[in-house]
Amino acid sequence: MQKRKSINIIFNCSLIILCTNVLYTQERPMYINVSCSLPPITLNNTLDNKPYTRINPHQEVMQVSDNGINQYIEKIKETRKASFDQINTLLADMYKKRYFIGATILCIIIAMFFSYYYYAQRKISHEKNWSSWYDRNSNFFLNESIDNASHHLLEEIQTRYYDKNTPTNAIKPLIDFCIDIEKEIRFIKNFIFVLRISKNIGLQYLLNINYTLNYAEKCQTSILFLKQQFLLWLSYHNITSLEKGNC
Repeated sequence: MQKRKSINIIFNCSLIILCTNVLYTQERPMYINVSCSLPPITLNNTLDNKPYTRINPHQEVMQVSDNGINQYIEKIKETRKASFDQINTLLADMYKKRYFIGATILCIIIAMFFSYYYYAQRKISHEKNWSSWYDRNSNFFLNESIDNASHHLLEEIQTRYYDKNTPTNAIKPLIDFCIDIEKEIRFIKNFIFVLRISKNIGLQYLLNINYTLNYAEKCQTSILFLKQQFLLWLSYHNITSLEKGNC
């Protein structure tokens, strides 16, 4: 009896172990190695029957950018070549018309010279110029003393440059006089320079350049003498006395 009971216990234990193994086997996931069982797969393009190749998006963008840069460079080269062709065509046309262009430029230069000549001739002989004023009063400067001549000059300066807004300012008319006389001297010098060049190249036969040159040199002498008289008077008088109104 005791032996039979032991056999039952062993049988029950074996049964429990067997059931436990079955349950454990059902709960475990099943892993199947299909790497060796499946053959390699190749995808074919149905349009051109070429193997499918994976494209890198970064490489595609770079290729598009390079194509755009190359097209831009080619466009610049074509534009530059077209510009050079136009310049060469223009130079060729100018070379064919070189005599006509040269004659046109010469006529323009002559017209400009005649215009400047008559303009300068009228300007240096204008009655409001200081050189013309000195010519009209040259006897007074030669016969009177320096003080009287300087006083006469100052009266003319105050009359020409008198400002109603600043009637007591005695310095401003003298400054305006210095500015105008320097402009006149510079203009006469430039005109004499042009007349001498014109005389050297033989234009005295077309215009009365000798007479105009002598007159311009006379005006230059007059204006320089008048400037000297003013500076001489200025050296004998104190500027502070002018500010007080004692001329």
